[in-house]
Amino acid sequence: MSNKKKKLLLFIFLILESTCYAQEFRLQIIGNSNEETKIIDSLNYQTKHKNVSSINDKVEGFLKKAYFIGYIEVKTFQLNKINDSTFQKKINLGQRIKKIILTIPDLETIGLLRLQKNTIEIPYPEIETFLIQTIHLLEDNGYVFAKAKLKNIIRQQSLLLAELDIQKNSTRKINTIVIKKEEKSKFPKGHLTQINRKYKNKLFNLKSLEQINSEFNRLNFVNQLKYPEFLVTQDTTKVFVYLEKKNSNTFDGFIGFSNNENRFTLNGYLDIQLENIINKGEQIQIFWKSDGNDQKTFKASLALPYLFNSPIGIQTDLQIFRQDSTFQNTKTTLGLNYRLKNNSEIKIGYNATQSSVIQNSNSNITGFNNNFITIGYENKDLFIRKNSFTPRFSFNALLGAGKRLIETESKPTKQIQIEIKNIIHLEINTKNSFHINNHNYYLSSKIYVENELHRFGGFKSVRGFRENSLSAFWSSAFITEYRYALTNKFYVHTIADLAYFKTNTLNVTRNNQLIGVGLGFGAQTKNGLLRIALASGALNSQRVKTENGILHLSYNINF
Repeated sequence: MSNKKKKLLLFIFLILESTCYAQEFRLQIIGNSNEETKIIDSLNYQTKHKNVSSINDKVEGFLKKAYFIGYIEVKTFQLNKINDSTFQKKINLGQRIKKIILTIPDLETIGLLRLQKNTIEIPYPEIETFLIQTIHLLEDNGYVFAKAKLKNIIRQQSLLLAELDIQKNSTRKINTIVIKKEEKSKFPKGHLTQINRKYKNKLFNLKSLEQINSEFNRLNFVNQLKYPEFLVTQDTTKVFVYLEKKNSNTFDGFIGFSNNENRFTLNGYLDIQLENIINKGEQIQIFWKSDGNDQKTFKASLALPYLFNSPIGIQTDLQIFRQDSTFQNTKTTLGLNYRLKNNSEIKIGYNATQSSVIQNSNSNITGFNNNFITIGYENKDLFIRKNSFTPRFSFNALLGAGKRLIETESKPTKQIQIEIKNIIHLEINTKNSFHINNHNYYLSSKIYVENELHRFGGFKSVRGFRENSLSAFWSSAFITEYRYALTNKFYVHTIADLAYFKTNTLNVTRNNQLIGVGLGFGAQTKNGLLRIALASGALNSQRVKTENGILHLSYNINF
């Protein structure tokens, strides 16, 4: 054969092959009657296909769909080729099963399913869902290896009668939680003891396993390498968690620049928090703050949880506040807390404050000593995911009763102190959320002195005002933000702060209100959380002046 003929044959072959590849096939499924064909058409099967293999796959899928809705005795016939592009499949649907009546002979199962009698009627398409839900319900009650199936099935036209056969085996309870790998020696023994105490003899199921997973995710100083695993033997049920130590220490600080009446001022603070550095679950905080008006604050605190592997912890604080050359307050606190099982704790404590007047230029400032016995409650619900910027929910309440003795008086005055803090983070969706921080304070006393009042205002309080520039014996502040997440590591937000407070000067009480408005953003970097905000504030009926705005910078660094 000459080369020209070979090339011609190759060209013809390529054209035919291209035509074959471009050809489209059509599937037609018909029933044993016109009525069955209408039912088949209502099931919306795919009619156009690129090849015969696709047709066979879709026929199989159609038969499964028909079986699922109750056509359990479908008869099929050979796939016929009507012409070059059309294939026809004939089937006989038969009578459809519409519902099934189950008999449940086991009284315990009847109780678990919350049934009033030993029979239940179920639409046939829902039987698979019912069996899955039944197994999940049995698992929730400790029967983790339960099985459910139907037996003694009898057909009566469009109805099935069957008996629910359940193999529950025995219930399992958690015996111990074990930390695997080398991180066991670095995990606080007190934490592990309390977690084991919380879950020991609890029914073992998927729900309790998820609760254990969440329990360890709430700890700031560890990461879980994988989801908890379990080992079930004849006598014991063990849960294994795989942990690695995480650097949960933080360094937080910000610098604020303000322009008030053509005066440039600089303020800032330093906040260092150390956690589990000696593998005891301890928390150490060192805090220092200085604003542009000669106010200085120093605070050091130490918290030790689970003393002697018990639910009891201890906390001690030292706080020093100095107002320029006017006065200095030194406050010491000692408290005990008892950790409850629901991520909350109750507290009891004692605190004492000594105030010394350095230079008295205000008749309402005088030296004093006070002491309070306090009780409190705290609850926190943290986000259990990466790159979260705030707790989901936090509630902290403190009630104190005590006495205060002023230098110019010989008899102490009884006082009551109440402080309530709330944080609520509402997620609308993955992009939009609202963050609300509410802080309430009240000091009850016959008379007040300026240097004992609650001080607020600033970046972590009402924004748009200088740090600690406001004082009151009663205050209620709402710190709100609308947040929009551009990515999972960057969000922008509005600032809308509102506060009501009462002051008392020379026994004259005055009601005040203030607002702070502005914009800001937060960015989760490799090393921590960067926040920048610009806000302006106004007191009572004053107009918000943007030229008096305060720029706040904060960078919370993890190390």
